[in-house]
Amino acid sequence: MNVKAMGASHRAASAVNTSAALLLTWLAYTVLLGGLHIVTPPNPDSAIFDYMSWRVLGGDRVYVDVIEQNWPGAVWIHMVSTVLFGNTWWSFRLLDYLLLVLASVALFWMGRKAGSRWTALLAPPLYQLMYLTSSPWMTGQRDALSAH
Repeated sequence: MNVKAMGASHRAASAVNTSAALLLTWLAYTVLLGGLHIVTPPNPDSAIFDYMSWRVLGGDRVYVDVIEQNWPGAVWIHMVSTVLFGNTWWSFRLLDYLLLVLASVALFWMGRKAGSRWTALLAPPLYQLMYLTSSPWMTGQRDALSAH
């Protein structure tokens, strides 16, 4: 093996190590933020939708037995969280966070496809931090979820 090939091999191994370290750092960051997010009590809107989804899953009908002036999409999303994670106060927070993580992965992918390494590396953790530090009223709102 010549010197040029050895240098290329070393650079490739270094790039793999750097990528693995960045991925592990992002995963640790994501787990930490997720742990902090799911223990945040639900805002009053989320609590209402949690209750409505529990009632609808029990056989009640939206707009007949339980009333909400908004479209039923929020109730349906809360029903998904209740089915997946049970009827707990943190179920919707967990679903909300998992959707945020998926959106962050999509941001990384879009940054890479656009050819911008820095966008791919910085946009996902900054988006996660911005979303989760906005306030408990911001997270989990249907307009914020649709923005993911």
